[in-house]
Amino acid sequence: MLMLLFQVEDEPWAIAAAEVTDLISLASLQTLSSVVSEQSLQLAGVLDYHGESLPVVDVSAAVGGQPAPQALSTRIAVVESEGDEGLRYGLILDRAYETAYLSEEVCLPLYDRYIHSAMKGPQGLVRRLAIAPLLNQIKQPAAHPATHQNHQLVIQ
Repeated sequence: MLMLLFQVEDEPWAIAAAEVTDLISLASLQTLSSVVSEQSLQLAGVLDYHGESLPVVDVSAAVGGQPAPQALSTRIAVVESEGDEGLRYGLILDRAYETAYLSEEVCLPLYDRYIHSAMKGPQGLVRRLAIAPLLNQIKQPAAHPATHQNHQLVIQ
């Protein structure tokens, strides 16, 4: 399976290339109100993507606790939400500039909400990102009152 490789705190991670509809350079985001920011630290802001407002999640902040660096190798992957046809989100990925074919036969299930599985990659074990649990945190109006499935976010 073709995977887009990236890093979280110097650990190799991957996302299936088929799950990514676009990969763009890190762009300026509209900031969120302090209420939303406090409730969802990994929600980095809102991206104007061809006239559509996409909530953007910082994967490094969500998974590792530290935000992704503002670097040339940091990218935003545009993905569609599973089960919410047509709703798209941005994922900030650190050092997302390489793809590799990783074999499904060597997947080892792991029990972490953000890890789908693990695969053997070019430099050892690669964790495959589970996108749905990551996006579910920002889609739940009960947990985040200013966040709705139709992307109406409070922005400054």
